[in-house]
Amino acid sequence: MRGIVERALRAFLETRDADEKLREIAKRHGALPVLNDMSAAYLLRPTGDVISVDWDTTDRFDLEVDPRIRNTAIYQGTRKYPELEPLTPTRTDKSKVCPHCDGAGKDPDAAKLGLENVLCYCGGLGWIPETDHGGIHENVDCADPESAGT
Repeated sequence: MRGIVERALRAFLETRDADEKLREIAKRHGALPVLNDMSAAYLLRPTGDVISVDWDTTDRFDLEVDPRIRNTAIYQGTRKYPELEPLTPTRTDKSKVCPHCDGAGKDPDAAKLGLENVLCYCGGLGWIPETDHGGIHENVDCADPESAGT
């Protein structure tokens, strides 16, 4: 995993097409941007950790521990960076069909409106993990690398 993410991150940082703020966030946190929403950027670290960085406070990040959020970020990353495909989350026999899209992977209301940029609760996978931590975040100060698990 480490090598795949590191190569993709290097390529991202070198591209001229990258958004400057997103490039700065990626460089600061040593992580590949895989998903953006209205409030935060989600990034994948070479260690496999998924972090989120609030657009307004880019010097701090949250370590994502909710399996559904992690799966969404990683899956969306595989759509953006094909080289990440080996990291695609794997459905287990205990995973559940997404109750919002019935396994289609698309939010039904967004689909009716033709909104491609609105993700379903399952993140496009069509399934959700057996467990859901309710979106619990572990606040980690990026100035303290020891607390980030790196």
